Amino acid sequence: MLAARFRALLGDDGQPVVCPLDCTRAATHAILYCVESTPPTALVLFRHDGALGYPGGMVDPGETVRQAVIREIQEEIHFTLTPEQEAQLTYQGVDVVYATKKKNNAAQTTENKSLTPTESNKESGQPQTTGEPPTENPQTSGNIALHLYTLALPLPVLQQIMVDLPASRDFMVEIFGSALVPLHFKEGSRKGLPQFLHNCVAANGKEQLIHTLLTENIFTPQQMKHILDAANLVITEDLVLESRSSPVQ
Repeated sequence: MLAARFRALLGDDGQPVVCPLDCTRAATHAILYCVESTPPTALVLFRHDGALGYPGGMVDPGETVRQAVIREIQEEIHFTLTPEQEAQLTYQGVDVVYATKKKNNAAQTTENKSLTPTESNKESGQPQTTGEPPTENPQTSGNIALHLYTLALPLPVLQQIMVDLPASRDFMVEIFGSALVPLHFKEGSRKGLPQFLHNCVAANGKEQLIHTLLTENIFTPQQMKHILDAANLVITEDLVLESRSSPVQ
């Protein structure tokens, strides 16, 4: 399952970001969630492109991945992490999104694909590229290394983030609203999480959410299988979430 892939991709985020060999840019996001609420819930943002997503963005030159996600959280949702919360911010791993934009401004297509850890490239002595975005043509899309963090917060903190969102720097520019996703599932029903998984979520956000639900033991692998069956979704050999060709009977 996805959790095994992410655990295998853990790396050292204490150094300025280094992209995998086939990536030209790096981004980092954080899933902020609460397991103490009934049901458990996670914060999602309404993005400027119409998709749902999590707080985060591109890694600036010279930044570590951790520095970037802390900065993006403050900019996008007007939430400054305390030292204790920074210590609890958990680095989960890295994935790749292959993004292609055609010159005729056709719709962007993305494909998720697993990759070997960045540390493996260091050990093998292979050349590496930095996470600095290209400057010659910012409209040209390249492969993006997506780093994932998770942070458990009390429900009142998540609710206050939603109240304070209009004060954020990026409100009505990149972020247009927020919501708490109810992370529940009832056997025999497609409501709740199975229904949510049919929303448009940016990049590999659905796979990242599934990973979080598994690693935080919110759902067992068997429960997650039932959720995906109810949603008529399947995880492919490339560990990408796709619709089934035929519904589960």
